[in-house]
Amino acid sequence: MSLLLGIDLNISFTEVCVLDSESRRPVVTVRCPENSGNPSPGNWWRNLCVAISNANSLNKYNPEDIFAVGIVSHMNGIVLIDKDNTIRKKSFIQPDHLKCIKQKEPKRYSEIGNILLPADFIAMKLTREISTIPWPDSYTSPDCLIEKKFIPPIKNVFDIHGYLKNSMAERFGFGKGIPVSYKAVHLNDRHEMSPATRAAFGAGIGAHILKDDGLSYLFNHEGIRNKF
Repeated sequence: MSLLLGIDLNISFTEVCVLDSESRRPVVTVRCPENSGNPSPGNWWRNLCVAISNANSLNKYNPEDIFAVGIVSHMNGIVLIDKDNTIRKKSFIQPDHLKCIKQKEPKRYSEIGNILLPADFIAMKLTREISTIPWPDSYTSPDCLIEKKFIPPIKNVFDIHGYLKNSMAERFGFGKGIPVSYKAVHLNDRHEMSPATRAAFGAGIGAHILKDDGLSYLFNHEGIRNKF
């Protein structure tokens, strides 16, 4: 069985879906509630680890059959990390609040190494690679004062966004070298989708999920084809 792991990072919850790439049907979908009172990158990461472990514990698939990971997340805020990839502010911040940090917390501002979107942060934790996808215009407007030096290399959503660290593969029982092959943000119509469909979005189907060429696009992707 060839499986895809989809990760859906929402404000109120974190959800994972293990998708059968042949039948295109979810094998397992697990939701882990988020701390809605104070959503933060750290909480997201912890909840994601719990969700993956809970999905594995259901014994409905072999984790070693997962061959790619996809991530889709909301756009509610940015994550500040330093040059050692450590979070410099525990909560998500809105882009236009960055200028407040520059004015009121100059030391913290000077420690910024990269500014990440939520999906970028999770991909970094899984792979160590730091990259991003095209940002919305509102995030790069003059009002936000986001300096270009803080924005990581930009990749397309279907690019390879790194490969799982050996420690992550061992932790979750996955094979080594699994790529994060899809990284994107929620579409405006995501609330019309079922939870499983939203998570399957993150499993690499992306905007093609309702089209016949969705999985063929993923399997024919150069990075996937060369590795598998």
